[in-house]
Amino acid sequence: MRLSLLRPTPSARRSLVGALATLLAMALSAEPAHAGLTSSEREQVRQYVATAQPGNAARVRALVARTDLTTDEAIASLREALVPVAFNDARAAFVRELLFGGASAASRPALAPVVVRGLLARADAVYAKAGADLETKPDALAELTRIYAFIDVAIANAGKPQALAHDLSAGIPDASYDECARALSDHIAARPTLLRSQATLDVPMTRVRAQAQLALLDLTGDSPTRRIELAERLGLVGARKALMTEVGLLVLDASRADDTRVARLRGLLDRLPAARAGVAAFFFGDERATFRSRGTVMVLKSALEGSSNAASNAVVAWPEDVDPGPIDVGMVDLTLELSNLAVRRTLAARDDLRARADADARDSAGDSAKTVGAPRDASTEATLTAAVAVVALDGARAIDLAAVRFFSGKKETAAILSDALGVLAWSGGASVGGAGATGLALQVGRATGVTGPGATEPVTNVRLAPNGGVLGFKLDGHTWEIAREDAGRVSAMKRDGQPVTLSSLASARIPVTDGVTWQEGKLVFARLQGNPRAGIAPGPRIRVVGTNAKGFDAIATPAPSPNVVVEADLRIENDLGGLVVRTMSDRDALRGVSLLIAPSSPPRALLLASDGSGNETEVAPSVALPDTKAFHVKITTRGSSIEAVVAGVTMKGSIPLPLAGGDVAIRAKKGGGVEVTGFTVSRAK
Repeated sequence: MRLSLLRPTPSARRSLVGALATLLAMALSAEPAHAGLTSSEREQVRQYVATAQPGNAARVRALVARTDLTTDEAIASLREALVPVAFNDARAAFVRELLFGGASAASRPALAPVVVRGLLARADAVYAKAGADLETKPDALAELTRIYAFIDVAIANAGKPQALAHDLSAGIPDASYDECARALSDHIAARPTLLRSQATLDVPMTRVRAQAQLALLDLTGDSPTRRIELAERLGLVGARKALMTEVGLLVLDASRADDTRVARLRGLLDRLPAARAGVAAFFFGDERATFRSRGTVMVLKSALEGSSNAASNAVVAWPEDVDPGPIDVGMVDLTLELSNLAVRRTLAARDDLRARADADARDSAGDSAKTVGAPRDASTEATLTAAVAVVALDGARAIDLAAVRFFSGKKETAAILSDALGVLAWSGGASVGGAGATGLALQVGRATGVTGPGATEPVTNVRLAPNGGVLGFKLDGHTWEIAREDAGRVSAMKRDGQPVTLSSLASARIPVTDGVTWQEGKLVFARLQGNPRAGIAPGPRIRVVGTNAKGFDAIATPAPSPNVVVEADLRIENDLGGLVVRTMSDRDALRGVSLLIAPSSPPRALLLASDGSGNETEVAPSVALPDTKAFHVKITTRGSSIEAVVAGVTMKGSIPLPLAGGDVAIRAKKGGGVEVTGFTVSRAK
């Protein structure tokens, strides 16, 4: 029997080909086969994480880093294990072993983002459990800080990273770091009232937020848009955003400080480059806070929103040698802390400047009147910190202070000023010039016309000594010189090539001394009452400071006649003060008619008759005056009438009969002072 093969018909062949093509297309388009963890395997992962035995980390890695798992499945399995248990030190060691233990390199690129998302899931669980009472639960706050610190130290700073770049030899590529950064950014964005920078917080939660933001700072890779991305992810706005995007500096605080305060901080940092050199972030409001970060985090006690600590503010209160400039009380503590930081870092780097500053501090020890500022003690660090602080607040006034003291024979102040300017110059460009460099620049504070240390003024043509102190500079169009002998002591202080004079110093006050008489040319004043401290300089410029606890102190000069015209410009310090006509002294009080100015708001002028027994009566009703610093005064006496014109305001009255004649005096109350310029006394026509 003969067999024959059956041949398919043409239509059958077409059907078969179509079926094979369909099967092939299905095979090509199908996803790779994978298998999620079984219930038993998930339970193993949970148990191993819960017991946190480092030896089991490899077993967990083998399960969650399997190539047949999707990323979501790996995250889910690790989340199930991490969320129910506290992230303590033992569990941190376990997770570190999971990531970096033996034979982990191949899985690390995929495992790092999985670990970060698992840890953030645990953080979410802590937030959910604590609820609105989070800031009263120290254990929850501590665990959150531990989670963010682990992400920062173990992952963002794996290996030995340099500057802004990760250490890719640690086995985590840039793509994995980008995933980790996105995960933390999403976590921060999901809790805007706690983790973004615009939220106002109390100190405990501020520390937690700071560590989370530092972790994101370190996870974010170096790129041209890094600063902009960070500003967006952290929720930075206004002056805080500008500090990040323009300077690369992160401000960590309770977010109570407004943009003006943050801008003033930036001005201070511009003036104190040694305080911010190499700093990644400043944390304000808790000097005991500690953080983990790749970059340097400077922790300061002062709150950025300001304080009113009178004890520390006194360190930079202007002494009587100069007119007191405006000082923003809330910025004083911060200025001192940043100044101290700049001093410590500079002296640690410049042994030669430290040696010079040590000698200058010894020369001024025990006498704060010989220094710039009022140091807490006689140490070099305290002396130089006080000096740097006042220069950072108001450089021109600090220079005037040193100059007027040099004029009075206190050369140590100029020496400390030279050292303080050296601190400002270091790391701000002056250090690159080396010994004897010229043409360098630094920044000082300018308080004139502003409230507090908001303005910055350039100091140019800075000339350095070999030890780092400043020997010369140019400020506000004037060239200054601080000359030193070979031994280091200041030998001369000049402005525009000429010896310093009081008339050339805009804010300087007349130096005062105890005494019986004071004289300048033909003008002589004698002590009239109390224990006045007084001084006279060419011009004439006369100053009286009150010290008498019983009332006023006064100095007097003879009048040519009972009928006189007295004319002068008066500046009042702190308390009542002014001029007296037809005066003479009794045992405990003076007699005469006084024109006094009260530095109130607004200022007021009083015209009072004193009878010599301590009683004073109004000669004319008191009047309000314009709110100015200096008041032009003209007093005219004729017979029993008196007229006083003060800043354009006229007061008239009758002089009591017993006050028929006497001298012209200047009087000041204890704690107050009067400075008189353009003083003239003539016979009334």
